[in-house]
Amino acid sequence: MKVGLITYHSAYNFGSVLQAYATQEIITKLGHRVEIINYRMPSQKNYYSLFPIHIGKRAFINHVLSIPTIYDRKIRQNKYEQIINSILNLTKEVNLPEELEEFENRYDVYVSGSDQIWSARSCELAFCDWKRFIKPYLLEFTDRKKISYASSPNNMKSDELKEIITDISKFEYVSCREQESSNKLEKMLNRKVETVLDPTLLLYKEEWKKLLHNWRNTYTNEKYIFYYVLKGTRSLNKDLKIICNMAKTRGYKVVTASPLSVVLPNKNIINAIDASVFDFLGLIRDAQYVITDSYHGTLFSINFNKNMYSLQKKPGDNKRVEQIAQELGFTERVIYSLEDINFDSIIDYSIINFNRNNQRKKSIDYLKNAIEN
Repeated sequence: MKVGLITYHSAYNFGSVLQAYATQEIITKLGHRVEIINYRMPSQKNYYSLFPIHIGKRAFINHVLSIPTIYDRKIRQNKYEQIINSILNLTKEVNLPEELEEFENRYDVYVSGSDQIWSARSCELAFCDWKRFIKPYLLEFTDRKKISYASSPNNMKSDELKEIITDISKFEYVSCREQESSNKLEKMLNRKVETVLDPTLLLYKEEWKKLLHNWRNTYTNEKYIFYYVLKGTRSLNKDLKIICNMAKTRGYKVVTASPLSVVLPNKNIINAIDASVFDFLGLIRDAQYVITDSYHGTLFSINFNKNMYSLQKKPGDNKRVEQIAQELGFTERVIYSLEDINFDSIIDYSIINFNRNNQRKKSIDYLKNAIEN
């Protein structure tokens, strides 16, 4: 079959690009031809631009503070565009919901997901007329078979969900990434909504390594701790002081690639501000330890079976991390203070990989059945 996939594939965000790639690859492995509908909203382009406007006070301040690094950020943008256009099978670019009409009958099946494409609070939709620009992700432009895979209305309020529930009801198969989202939609739809894995967990380590066949680490040839977080500048630099002291005791460097903050100069810190998607994968793969507050930073640490800690603000603050930790069996690696880190503690991945393989089969079976049934 010919499958049309729509998702957040072009955000300058490691997780967005890689989840799109993973979904594309899994559908291809199931024996289908897949294209990613290259829908790039003006609001998304603005949010990830070098000089965004109307994105909130905090984000604006961070961008002002990062002006000295604008050259490196431009390099990072160029890397994103190159990789997006090289590893994803894209249609021509469209920017407005009305332009999706030309894809109305192009595919046998349409898949929406994954990522927070059904959330009015996502970075892409939070600063625009979300009720208009969310329509393509609800596949309003076609009457053909509609499937959602790990689509996330994360943090949506009930009154906001009511705005889109009629469109979701037209999907033949509905699945979410978070159990809480599945429960909400089940009550509103009065039907079963599956909870499935984020697509990045559907590809094995060896499959991710294929993207790194020409990659080399240009940041350091020494052993290092990879610190990848989405925190603000003050909190990040406070953490880095502590992590640098930890790293010194083992003779390690610290490599950070944190796009939302400014890293203060430190001879023991390597700031990979221009890191590409491939750099992100490689830096996780080759790290001695990974410390991250990111959902996909956590997932790729699991993919590469790394010694890692998922550092969160407080219990319940990042439910999707806590959910996957519970499902796969690494709850002791979700921590709320750097003081909880024990570098002598080694993760036994035998149980985690066993649980992941079971969840992987369930998720792929759902997708296969949804497309082919």
